[in-house]
Amino acid sequence: MTHDPTKYPAPFEFKPERFFTPSGDLNDDRVTPVWGWGRRICVGRHLADASVWSAIASMLAVFDLLKAKDASGKDIDFEPRWIPGV
Repeated sequence: MTHDPTKYPAPFEFKPERFFTPSGDLNDDRVTPVWGWGRRICVGRHLADASVWSAIASMLAVFDLLKAKDASGKDIDFEPRWIPGV
């Protein structure tokens, strides 16, 4: 399914940019090969999607996300940016 060169050019190459729009936003194409297509599509895909969302939200809810502090105890500000690499 994910090896179709008409949908995924160069399917055996790692190219995460294929899932982004030319402006850099995430492609809003919600069709993923995880659930299959056509008459054999997974009937529980919506329940599974909601369950995973709920599980991740529950896990993240127990964390306190705070800014990092330097040696003197001051908050460290940073500018988020994309960098190449793995």
